[in-house]
Amino acid sequence: MARPTNDEINIDALCESFDLDPLGVYHVTRYMCDRAKKEYSALMIPGPEMSEEETVRDKQEIRHQLLELELDKDEDTKKRQMIFVHRAIRAPWLGDKIKLFLDQVAMYGGDNLGDLYRSILVKEYFTDFPKKNWQVADISGVSEGVIEYRKREAIKLFGVLIWKYCEERETEDIRKGVILGDDR
Repeated sequence: MARPTNDEINIDALCESFDLDPLGVYHVTRYMCDRAKKEYSALMIPGPEMSEEETVRDKQEIRHQLLELELDKDEDTKKRQMIFVHRAIRAPWLGDKIKLFLDQVAMYGGDNLGDLYRSILVKEYFTDFPKKNWQVADISGVSEGVIEYRKREAIKLFGVLIWKYCEERETEDIRKGVILGDDR
């Protein structure tokens, strides 16, 4: 693998600031993005009706499961990661959250780097007609090699923003007494 860019080093540091293994974040998020690509049309269509209470409970459960997810690479952990992703990707409210995280990705860094990250993620994973690296490169006006390493960075950033959001919501709900802390 090529030497990491300063941007990737910064994203890795962001992961580590949340006690997350950057490579683990990358692998779980990449798998999540790959599943989203396969199920994008269904992902963007609202799922079965859920009451507001059911939606809140579902969000809390999925959020908690993500925060408890181990990022190791052993086979048992990979199976648990896959089970989690399959459940999360089918949440009827997930499409709106994906849009939120993509908007946060777009705000990252300077020189339109966040916009490039968002563009890569949208064009490859979150669209009805996914593009290949060379197509994204053509559209973006950069080389295919740039797309490849920027995609790795974009996936990690997308993942750590999801974890960060989940951790903030979990902490907020614990502080408000909506959910219990470690006694869940």
